[in-house]
Amino acid sequence: MKRKRDFSFNTHSIRALKIGIPLALQEFLTRLSFLALCAFVNRLGLEASPGYGVACKTVNFVMLVPSSLMHSMASFVAQNVGASNGYRNG
Repeated sequence: MKRKRDFSFNTHSIRALKIGIPLALQEFLTRLSFLALCAFVNRLGLEASPGYGVACKTVNFVMLVPSSLMHSMASFVAQNVGASNGYRNG
């Protein structure tokens, strides 16, 4: 039988949220800005829309490397924080 205290936040879940929430917020804001830009370009007509589509595909291809580095570093940092090897001031 599941109880309410079985679903509470522990120290590990709070640490994971401290790392995951900024990463998720960054991805959300990036995608939201691309969505707003797409809505703006679609109002310009049929000539601008295919050009924007090509540019988006090019940007997505170019951003594969930085995005994969960002995600791998997030995993690396999370493992170090979990092992108590995180960055300390001083």
